[in-house]
Amino acid sequence: MGGAGGASEPSILGGDVMLVGGIALTLVAVYFARLYRMSKSGTLPYSRLTGIRTRATMRSELVWIKVHKKYAWVFMSTALGFATIGLWFIIGAFFIELQQFTMTPFYVIIGATLIALISGGASADRYARTINTGGEAL
Repeated sequence: MGGAGGASEPSILGGDVMLVGGIALTLVAVYFARLYRMSKSGTLPYSRLTGIRTRATMRSELVWIKVHKKYAWVFMSTALGFATIGLWFIIGAFFIELQQFTMTPFYVIIGATLIALISGGASADRYARTINTGGEAL
């Protein structure tokens, strides 16, 4: 509980943990930004490891490319959410007075990011099923 000399930390996490966590979250944001760039350009590899992976999107490589070009925004919104949280943690690691306000923005932003990710993925799956049933030309 107490630090050197019996002083207590004002943060739930502590500065060092916040800094490492902020760097990790920022790196995750860079990864999602890369997925966005590759999706938008149509160069995201047809893979079972990355991307919007549902039965409908994985039915063919042409569907995969078309869906990822249209729904690349899902990756960018995720990148922005993680970057915002990561930078907030990094700044909070150096300013003790901000550390007490770290967790509420974290929960709000991570919640909004997850909502965008899940709703975007579900919408992309519906779009892929439309393509697969002949509702839209490849």
